[in-house]
Amino acid sequence: MPFAENMQREGRSHAEIERAFKNYLGLKSKNNIRMLPIKRTSSVIHSVLQDLQGRATDDPSPDRILYDLLIESKIKFSFQAHIGRYQVDFLIESLVIEVDGKKDEERDAFLNARGYQVINLPANMVTITPRAIIQAIQEALD
Repeated sequence: MPFAENMQREGRSHAEIERAFKNYLGLKSKNNIRMLPIKRTSSVIHSVLQDLQGRATDDPSPDRILYDLLIESKIKFSFQAHIGRYQVDFLIESLVIEVDGKKDEERDAFLNARGYQVINLPANMVTITPRAIIQAIQEALD
């Protein structure tokens, strides 16, 4: 795949090459990554595939759990949306959801000043009580 080498020559990061490659292959699930052959690929693509396969696990991340629940609940959202200089985990109308539990006062003040409500969810809360989180999100949107 010459596009990966071109991206590398342009100084693109490994993460950017990985995203582009996953988009190129149409990968939606981490499980699909394990099925990809990694022989006879360029060194850049080979490296990206090895990283992806190494990270593919049977346990979904809290982000993935919430992502799947939002889709299942038919709530329209953006994932990894950019607002100003910040990238937020989930954006639902004017509701920002961060799944890490880390409070960033500067980011929250920036978003609040622009009319966004920010909810910081601890990762373990998403894995333990996912349905309650969906209910709380629906209530916050009402």
